[in-house]
Amino acid sequence: MNVNLVRHGRAGSPVEFARSGMGDDLRPLTIEGRKRMRRNAEGLKAIIGKLDVIVTSPLVRTVETAQIVAKAFGKVTTMELSDLAPGGSREKIVRWMKDQSNDTTVAIVGHEPSLSRLASWLVCGGDRQIFELKKGGACAVHVDGKIAEGGGELLWLMTPRQLRRQAH
Repeated sequence: MNVNLVRHGRAGSPVEFARSGMGDDLRPLTIEGRKRMRRNAEGLKAIIGKLDVIVTSPLVRTVETAQIVAKAFGKVTTMELSDLAPGGSREKIVRWMKDQSNDTTVAIVGHEPSLSRLASWLVCGGDRQIFELKKGGACAVHVDGKIAEGGGELLWLMTPRQLRRQAH
């Protein structure tokens, strides 16, 4: 399985958004965040070619990011997984991954620090976070066979700028 972990694009200031009286789960991407994420998604497509499924946190900024990625790839299944929200269960995310076919290419759209911790767990094992994804950045981990702690191989890690440079 090829697992592409994508951090949501730039969203507005949490402090400023809180003044609206709405919950942080409704905070959207900024106009600039959407624009940059479209180029990031084009770069992602140039690197990985195809996606079978995109799974996203239910928070607005990640759903918007997932929609942008889905549009760049064309026909792709998109679904929400509540455990991708901040404070969610890694075990439940791993269980979802285990339910996917071994030859599937997935994109998991979520938040920091849980995405980097998931990638670190897949590659090195343990709960230590070995890197950090920038907003709009991504990494790819290949898991050959059983999804297990430390059983994956980090294929690449890119900042948003590096992703945009890959776009055609």
